[in-house]
Amino acid sequence: MNRRTFFANLLAFYGTSILPESWFVPLDDPVEPFELRVAPNIVKLFVRTEKNDLFERISDLRGNLLECGIEMPKLRVRDFSYLSDNQCQILIHGRVVCTRSVTSGDSIIAHLEVVLHS
Repeated sequence: MNRRTFFANLLAFYGTSILPESWFVPLDDPVEPFELRVAPNIVKLFVRTEKNDLFERISDLRGNLLECGIEMPKLRVRDFSYLSDNQCQILIHGRVVCTRSVTSGDSIIAHLEVVLHS
């Protein structure tokens, strides 16, 4: 039984009165193939400045990997308040594959490279 069938059966049996409204979200939301979650205190690393352009460096990483025959999927970057300061997580298809403490954009790029090469 998939999620859609489960919720349809639940609604048919109980009706909407006992279910919280937060349950009524689209069920077709795809899981991102590649996601980076960062602690709120390091979101500033992703702000584009003359000295810091982490998105450009991620784009360069994508190009370098493509030269090696590895296609890097689209990367979704999100901040998560439950992460400790300076923490980041890398997820592949919704599963956490790496949780690390980072201090700079360089360490984020290094962790992405390790995950993608493994």
